[in-house]
Amino acid sequence: MNRSHRYTILGFNDRPLFWAACFINTNILMGILYMDLFLEGPFKRFVAIYIGVFCYIMLHYVLMRAYYLYLLNQYPGFNNRTTRIVLLPIVLVIYLLTTLLLDIALDPFLAIEDPLHNKPPISKELLTGTLLILLNVGVYEALQSLIELEKVKQRSFKLEKDHALLKLKSLEEKTNPRFLFNSLNTLLFLMDESHEKSKQFVLDLSYLYQKLLQNSKSNTIPLEHEIEHITIYSRILKERYRESFEMQITGTALADKHIIPLTLFLLLEQIFKTTYKSKNKPLLIRLTIEKDKVVLNHNNLNQETVTPKDDAIALINGRYTALTSQLILQEKKENWYYYSVPLIVPS
Repeated sequence: MNRSHRYTILGFNDRPLFWAACFINTNILMGILYMDLFLEGPFKRFVAIYIGVFCYIMLHYVLMRAYYLYLLNQYPGFNNRTTRIVLLPIVLVIYLLTTLLLDIALDPFLAIEDPLHNKPPISKELLTGTLLILLNVGVYEALQSLIELEKVKQRSFKLEKDHALLKLKSLEEKTNPRFLFNSLNTLLFLMDESHEKSKQFVLDLSYLYQKLLQNSKSNTIPLEHEIEHITIYSRILKERYRESFEMQITGTALADKHIIPLTLFLLLEQIFKTTYKSKNKPLLIRLTIEKDKVVLNHNNLNQETVTPKDDAIALINGRYTALTSQLILQEKKENWYYYSVPLIVPS
């Protein structure tokens, strides 16, 4: 596995750690198993064994690291930490087998080279090596936990930032002078037309602002609440655009499904901001509630170009990225433009 791949999985370059651990482990092992040889000599014999132990440590460290990287690649993150810990003892089996094989292979050489030297018991070697392996794995897992914690902090910060941007964008859309001006014009028109309609329009507008302020404080809200709000908002739009606009809502919102607040509001805003509509060519929007998503489509393909900074979908997808792996999808089919909004099951 090359260095870039290791860095992608671990989140840091472990090459300095690798060499430092090899030297430290070698010194610990030599101090425990071969201290008498260091004190009594011969020194050349000690150096030869030191080099052999260093190579031995490197072999086991490479095997341990490869297996840990495999586990981290298959079971990443905090959620899979228990699974990794349960499977990590397999690396000890690898260590025990290679140690026994190396001991059998090197024992004749050691006996011929220094027949008077008392070789450390194999049980002592295995115990010392096992403790070192556990220590090395613990260091990797501790570093990985710190990296994951930092990622969680970054995701939390990004979520808060996107949440604030979404709230700001929504409030700007609803409180900008054009929206207020159009709403007041519609209200004046309704006052001349019907007292009941104008009264209902004011109630709807007041309710809409109230819910916008409440929902902007939550990460997710029940889908049924969002559908209720979008229904009221569509009534406000209908009073303004009359025959130029029609909206149909089909399906039943499931109680256990949530959605990021203001998602449908912002999508509707973007559709109205980027499409042409008239009595001769009315805008028809269909909102269909399915088991795991909400499909929003419209028949007007005459869309203006939307810059990234004004793209509501990019903003909402930023929040979806922090909460789930799914994103809003867009596509054109025949004479319809589709937005597919994934639903969220709250944890």
